[in-house]
Amino acid sequence: MTANVAQVFIRDGQWERTLRFLRGALRTGGTLAFETRNPNTGGWRVWTKAATFRRVETPYGPLTRWVDNIKECAGIVTMDGHYIFESTGEHLVSHGALRFRSAGEIGEHLRQAGFFLQHVYGDWQRGPLTASSPIMVFVATAQ
Repeated sequence: MTANVAQVFIRDGQWERTLRFLRGALRTGGTLAFETRNPNTGGWRVWTKAATFRRVETPYGPLTRWVDNIKECAGIVTMDGHYIFESTGEHLVSHGALRFRSAGEIGEHLRQAGFFLQHVYGDWQRGPLTASSPIMVFVATAQ
């Protein structure tokens, strides 16, 4: 799993079902590796309009985009993504939410789903997980 996809599962039940499904899809000894953002860094706190404002070229013309209205509560971060199509002036707002789970929580969910947690790294080069690591990379084996 890539691109912090683990964070889209807001409710524990959704996340736990996904892990059980992944376990069922793997042979015993198969490996599951994925990343998620490290909640210790509070990375979402810099997702401001000023920091995320971008103008990009698309097949439909220039698009201006940014993220704002970040709120956090009990490990869940909500935000609004803004997209303005310059050729039409159309302004779309996408409301989103991400769940920031600790390494301990994820490790326990993996164990309950039938995985053995081999490693938790702070990057894809197998660097150590530290409080300032932007991501957590989990490597688990299907039991």
